[in-house]
Amino acid sequence: MLLETPVSEHADEKPLDLADGIYRPAPDALLATLRLSDRARWVAEYYPIESAREERDGGLTVTLRASDPDWLVQLVLRLGGTGTLVEPADLAERVRETALRALDQYA
Repeated sequence: MLLETPVSEHADEKPLDLADGIYRPAPDALLATLRLSDRARWVAEYYPIESAREERDGGLTVTLRASDPDWLVQLVLRLGGTGTLVEPADLAERVRETALRALDQYA
């Protein structure tokens, strides 16, 4: 496959510094609170979080920023029963409704 522009035209561009990870939401992005079981604690290690609070059962309550509400919904759905979106309430309801529609497909 031929490129439309020669690679040499981009030679002076600086590579993106990924030391802090590839996911970097804007500082004014949606703030969300998630309740994670001990099996979902990886979320706090994989994504940048604003805060974390240890729970007595080994779980974690975290706040993180999400640039895209759809991404947040998908993240929580992927967590299944190991994570719950606490806030914002409207997106938590959307997660619940989406999960119920998916379960209906199995009935």
